[in-house]
Amino acid sequence: MKKTILTAVLLLAGCEAVPHYDRVKVTNLNGRPDIGKVQKADRRPYGSVKLYQGKEEVTQPYEVLALMSVEGKAGEESDFITAFLFRAADMGADGLILYRVNLTAGSEGGGFILGKSGGFGIPVNSTQEAFYRAEAIRMKP
Repeated sequence: MKKTILTAVLLLAGCEAVPHYDRVKVTNLNGRPDIGKVQKADRRPYGSVKLYQGKEEVTQPYEVLALMSVEGKAGEESDFITAFLFRAADMGADGLILYRVNLTAGSEGGGFILGKSGGFGIPVNSTQEAFYRAEAIRMKP
């Protein structure tokens, strides 16, 4: 009972659903001004959004609801992907197409660029700055 009350208080206080949820920038692509906001009727259950690592993995027609991006440290990648998935669920997306990160060389050295056919570069440090991008998609009937 105490755990349920604490969870309700935290949700009402405006805490993030997952770390970095509020840091994810969302660009609406389907004309709905509210796409970045949680809409109760459109929401999908957390854990139901399918993760794709490229457009070629999506096997049926879809529409892109929104572009999402976030900047941070390379070592935060899993947290950022989770935040993308939660934001996509809140938008009513069926899937999320993740685009691999671009890392910038920093004082620690290293730089790595991943593309469709692989990557190239020198070793990456988890404290390097990185840019993450994804598309929230909805399957067409």
